[in-house]
Amino acid sequence: MAGDWLKMRHDLADDPSVIRVASDLAIDEDLVLGKLFRLWSWADRHTTDGEAEGIGHSWVDRLTRCEGFGAALERAGWLEKKTGGLCFPRFHRHCSDTAKARALSSDRMKRSRCARTATEAQPEKRRGEERREEVPPPPREAPPGEAGQGDPWPEFREIWNRGAGTPWTPPTPPDAWADRIAVPGWLDDARASVERLARCKFFVKPVGLPQFLGPKFVPLCVAGQYDPPKPDRSGARGGDDRAPVREFTGDVADAFRRTREALARKGQG
Repeated sequence: MAGDWLKMRHDLADDPSVIRVASDLAIDEDLVLGKLFRLWSWADRHTTDGEAEGIGHSWVDRLTRCEGFGAALERAGWLEKKTGGLCFPRFHRHCSDTAKARALSSDRMKRSRCARTATEAQPEKRRGEERREEVPPPPREAPPGEAGQGDPWPEFREIWNRGAGTPWTPPTPPDAWADRIAVPGWLDDARASVERLARCKFFVKPVGLPQFLGPKFVPLCVAGQYDPPKPDRSGARGGDDRAPVREFTGDVADAFRRTREALARKGQG
């Protein structure tokens, strides 16, 4: 048993994953928070490593009294299916005794630093003069990027390193990450694009993460521009039953044209 309290960030309701779960289930974000607290509290009490054997999505739905909640959490990256049960990702970094002790120690150190700074900044007392002592508010803990936190990079790095692209070993993201993640909806499209890389036909070498984070790569990938043609089922030579390709305009169309010309030159060489 990992303790009788649970770490939850103040602005968890604004986390993109919470918003996604709420949207998937057509419920309010506050309801998602309550159900997360119920589920994570159960895992905190009844598991030691985040591995929950013998349970599935249907049990999660019964515990949280919400049909589809388990599947929605898996899509958000907060649950994983394992043989014979479910797993809570990054449990040791978030719910273990060590993680809680680390959080408490960090909070005490921050409070101590703030108290020293406030004391040093105060003017020297004059004889007979009384002044009011003001206690500084507790500092807000920076989000560490774990499950239920605000930084999506650690989760995306794991998804990327499980995919067909060149593994990314540094703990920090490429410079272009901040620009891409600021685009609404880009993260969901990027997750889908990582899954499509395995069947992309236009890349002789595995795609690198800096290339993937280019401004046009994910939109083109999601649109199916890098997918192989489906096999001809009509028997006619050169047939293709793919759905019509979405037509692009503006910068995206220019980027696609340059890509096709570069591929053509490479094939001729």
